[in-house]
Amino acid sequence: MRLIDEKAFLFILLLVSLSFCSCMMNDSIPQSIMGEDNKLENIDISVLEKEESNIDKQLRASNGYVIAEFLLQILLKETVNDTERAIVFSNLPDLDWKALDLYSRDNKQYLDDNACFILVNWLYSVVPDMKEKEKLTTMQATLGLDGVYSESFAGLMVQIFEKDRIGFFQLVSKIDQIKNAEQTVILLANGCSYKSDEEIKQIEIELIEYITSPELSFLDKHWISLFLDRLVKL
Repeated sequence: MRLIDEKAFLFILLLVSLSFCSCMMNDSIPQSIMGEDNKLENIDISVLEKEESNIDKQLRASNGYVIAEFLLQILLKETVNDTERAIVFSNLPDLDWKALDLYSRDNKQYLDDNACFILVNWLYSVVPDMKEKEKLTTMQATLGLDGVYSESFAGLMVQIFEKDRIGFFQLVSKIDQIKNAEQTVILLANGCSYKSDEEIKQIEIELIEYITSPELSFLDKHWISLFLDRLVKL
């Protein structure tokens, strides 16, 4: 008799579980795509395409798109002189990477590579002789940065960091927008996460020593702490 009771109990439990899952599935589906009889309706792809088209239209009319076109005209030259180099760096803080990517797609027939990679590769090439102000403006160029471009830019942050590790965080402290400063530090941590465990350990040892140094400001130490915390979690 006990065996029958246990089977009955398990059967009832199974029915309750199935009923609960069914309710949860219905609740998790947005009502905008559910019909009156709770059946899924076809999603109008044209609506999504229209929204994407509107975003592109806004980007093409933005200052970021104008800057993207202007910078590409310079970077596609065989050589970039000192005046043109100064122009590129002065415009980096206002650069919108999404606008640059859109400009690249709009003009792909004229470009050998994606415009975002053209810019990043050029920045990599000038890291060895970057001046402090140029490093700072590069570190501020994070608007609309995501995806594969974010990974490439993270690698660029590592290159700048390795030139002067403590100086990097002192520059971060000079970034006007706190959100941009945080993103720069996070990008650096993401880039450093690809280093070997031994290299990461050495970086941690070096930076921890500086946290107690009177040479650094409270803000400098804050960015170092944020970097170390992020690096440990990756």
